[in-house]
Formats: sequence, C-alpha cells, structure tokens
Amino acid sequence: YYVEIGDYASARALGWDGEPVTAGDQSAQGERRPITDDDAAAVVIQAQYRGWSRRNKFKDERDEAARIEWIDYYVKTRQYAAARAYGWDGSEPTAETELAATSIQRHYRGFRQREDYKDVRDEEARQQWVAFYVRTGQVDKAIELGYEPPSIPAVPKLPLTERSANTATPAGSARGLSCFESMSSFLTPRKVKARRELEMHSVLVLQRVSRGMLARARTRLLLRENLLYELVNRQEERHAKRIEYYVNMFLINRERNAAYHRKAQAIQAGYRGRRGRTAARARKDARDQSLAAERARIEEARAEEERRRREAEAALLARKREEEAQRAAQSGREDVIDEPPRLQLRPGMTAAEVNELVERSTRRSARSHVEKRREQELATRTMQTARGYLKKTSPKARGPFGSTHVRYFYFEADRLCWRKSGEDEDDGEKTKAIELDNVESVEVIEPLEKFEFVIKLRDMAKPYKMRANNQDEMLMWVQALKTLLAIKEARRHAGSSSRN
Repeated sequence: YYVEIGDYASARALGWDGEPVTAGDQSAQGERRPITDDDAAAVVIQAQYRGWSRRNKFKDERDEAARIEWIDYYVKTRQYAAARAYGWDGSEPTAETELAATSIQRHYRGFRQREDYKDVRDEEARQQWVAFYVRTGQVDKAIELGYEPPSIPAVPKLPLTERSANTATPAGSARGLSCFESMSSFLTPRKVKARRELEMHSVLVLQRVSRGMLARARTRLLLRENLLYELVNRQEERHAKRIEYYVNMFLINRERNAAYHRKAQAIQAGYRGRRGRTAARARKDARDQSLAAERARIEEARAEEERRRREAEAALLARKREEEAQRAAQSGREDVIDEPPRLQLRPGMTAAEVNELVERSTRRSARSHVEKRREQELATRTMQTARGYLKKTSPKARGPFGSTHVRYFYFEADRLCWRKSGEDEDDGEKTKAIELDNVESVEVIEPLEKFEFVIKLRDMAKPYKMRANNQDEMLMWVQALKTLLAIKEARRHAGSSSRN
C-alpha cells in the first residue's frame, strides 16, 4: 500500500528494500491504477482486523497479568486452593518454613523500627540539650550541638546637633566659636540651654551604649563562627567514626552471614534427610509392633500351657484324693481330710474381708491336718499345686514406682523360689528365693481389680509386691502361702501344748 501511494519511507520502515518507481518507469509501465471503492473497503477491513486482533491480544495479556496478581495475592494470604484454581502449581509451605519466615520478618521489622527510633531519639535529645543550654546561658555548648543564634541588626548612628556656644570646648580643641554662635548662645535662655545640654548628654550616652552593644554583638558573632567551625570539625570526625563503625559491622556481619549460611545448609541437609529417617522410623515401629505381637502371642501360649498344666495337676490330685478316699473307706479309716476349698469372692468385698476369709479357711485346714499328723501331706500338695508366672516388684527397687519383672515362681523346701523361665528348673539358671520362716504375713491389697498382694518379711521395711494375671491365680497364691504359714504356726502351737 505504501509503495503504491508513493510513501517509500513508511514502506522501508516496514522492511521493504525495493527501489522507488521513477517517472520514466511509470510511463513505461503505464498509468497507476486509481484507488477504487474495493481498495478502500479492503483497507478498512484490514484496519478493523488489526484493531480486533490487537484488542484480543491486549485482553489476553491483561487477563494473564490479572491471573498472576491473583495467584500472588492468594499465595500471600495462604489461600492455596484458590491459587490452584487459577493455575498455581507450587507447593504449600510447611509449618517450619512459615515459622522461619515469620521469625525473619519479625526480626527485620524490629531492626528497622529500632534504627528509625534511634535517629528520632538522637534528634529529640539534641533539641532538648540545645534548649537547656540556651535557657541556662551556655550558648557555646548549644552551638556545638548545631544551634544557630538569631542575627542582631546593626544600630544606626544618631545625628548629633551642633554644640551651643555656651558649651565648654574640650581641652586640646582647636576650633573656636563664631560670632553667630556667640550671639546665639548669648540670646538663648538658660532653661533652653540646660534642656539642650541634657539632650546632648542623653544622645552621647545612647551612642556609647549602642557602640558597646554592637562591639559585643560582633565579638559574639566571631565566637559563634569559631564554635561553628569547631562543631563542623567534630561532626565530620563523628561521621568518620560512624562510617568506620558501619564498615566494621558490615565486615563482621558478612562473616556472620557466612556462618549462618553454613548452618542453614546443614539444616537443609538434615531436612532433606528427614524423609529417609521417617521411613526408617516407620519400619522400626512396624518391626517393634511385630515383635511385640509375637511376644504377646508367646506369653498367651505360655499362659495357656500353664493353665492346662494346672488343670491337669488339679485333675490328677482329685483322682488321687478319690483313690485315697476309696482306700480309706475300704480299710475303715476316717481321718481323710480334704484340702482347703477354693474360695469364690462376692461382689463388693474389700481386701480386708478377703484376707480374713482366706486366713480363717487356711487356719482351720492347717489345724485339722496337724491334729491328724497329716500336715506334711498338705504342705507337699500345696507346694506341688502352686507354681506359675507372677509380676514381681522388689523392695530394693529405687524410684517411686520400683522396677517390675515377670518371673516364674514355685516352692522348694520351705522356700518360695523364682527364676526368669519355668521351662527347666534344673538347668543351672540363677535362682532367688524367700525363706518361709522369714515371711511375716501375706495380704491382698486394694484395688482388687489389679490382682495384687504383698509378702512382708521380718528383716525388710518394704514388702515384695506380686501381681497375678487373674483373680483365681491371686487367690491360689495367697491361699498357698497362708496355708504354709498356718501349718508352721500350728506346728509351733502343737509343740508348745505337748510340752505343757
């Protein structure tokens, strides 16, 4: 278009590199085709299209800029869902990152506030000291702090009138009075002369005072100029010291920032390794849980085996009793004595009532067996029946809660023995024991839901605390211990009665 209308400069601006058409070329090529309505319409259509495309492009650019601004706003206000709706693909910062960013912002705001307040505080202090020095007349110190005193205008000289003829001429004066002056002085009244002399004296006094004030003002100005020069020198020296201080602080902070960067890198390295540590910790927890489940399964199997063994022993003992009763019936014996019956606790019973019930039952059974001289048989059966695992808390354990261990307990030769395992009692494992002669009492303690009882010894201040797995085991152990203690007490009582 520009070439056809002859605007070659605009055509070259758009990248055209041809040659302009001369008049000879036009005559050779013929006359240029005139612009028709179709050409004008094409130009208008092109202009409309360019405007439409530019507006669409501007709209897209505007929408993109608005989208980016909205994403920044939502991210800053922690509205991450709304930011993702606008196409944000970042990740949400963790609580530690937000805490670190908040801490850094807080420290920086505090630093800026302290710096601004320091300048305001120094300026207020300077103004207060200047006002104090000016009020107390210490202008030199106020000038050192930047005080500028007001300028004093110069006092104009007053015109002096001619002296009267009657005024005495000062000594050494060479000027004399003229004839007119003499006549004027002679004709002037005395009061007028006195008034004129007074006025002249007043004018002289005023001039003397003014000259003194001007001299003193000039002197003060000179002193202030000197003080101002000294103040400027001090200000420059102070500025130089401040610049030196800032340079030193910059060097120190650069070294400190390097140390901070090293620490930050170490923290980042630790943070990057946190995922691996978390996975390792999860694997360790899973392994511990599996081991705990296996241990619990083993304990349950052991408890089940102990329960079956105890039931088998009880059945065997019942058969022996039945056979013994049959043999006694056949032989005509009537001294067969049953063992203490198994106790059943009533709901709502206290530990004192349980202890009394067990004590009464065991004493009656022990006394009956001692009278029939069958106490050794009762003791043997009791020792063979009572054995199993208990949780033991030693009286020597330190701390308010002590140290609890699971041990296997059994009776052996008037002793209550325990070891870590009950699989083999003769394997040489280290065994500990309590002499029954040293036992003072055995009592059930509150609460009964914990299945706990204590064994008090004569030579220890604290008792042994035992904990069974259920109520039947607790009653079995308490009844067995009290039965053995009751047999010993009945033997001692029977021996003392026979001696008497």
